[in-house]
Amino acid sequence: TPPPAAPASIDGPMGFVEVPGAELNLFPTPQTAIFMANDLGLDGTQRRKLHELQLTLDSQVATIGRRIHAEEARLDRAFMENVIDSGRIDGLTARIGALQAQLRAVRLRSHLATRDLLSPEQLLR
Repeated sequence: TPPPAAPASIDGPMGFVEVPGAELNLFPTPQTAIFMANDLGLDGTQRRKLHELQLTLDSQVATIGRRIHAEEARLDRAFMENVIDSGRIDGLTARIGALQAQLRAVRLRSHLATRDLLSPEQLLR
């Protein structure tokens, strides 16, 4: 039986909820696979594809992160300028929440893509 999933913790960038369940259940991040390249016996193609995956992930995370930051700044400004009401709070926090969900999905899809690049034997190492 697989080990029980550890509880989520809120200590990622911008309060992102990091769920170690993916890693604990043989869905590594591209960064983890790259770091363990020699131990996993990655071939050149796997290394190149993992680096490309990591670069894409980094770019997507940065783009979404900037959008979250901009929406958070809009929310802060609305309070500072006293142009805030319940509807504006609902709208801005809904956009922020949707972006945070998008960020989480991007990260979790990278786990899937990494797993697809590794053999079953490599996943067990």
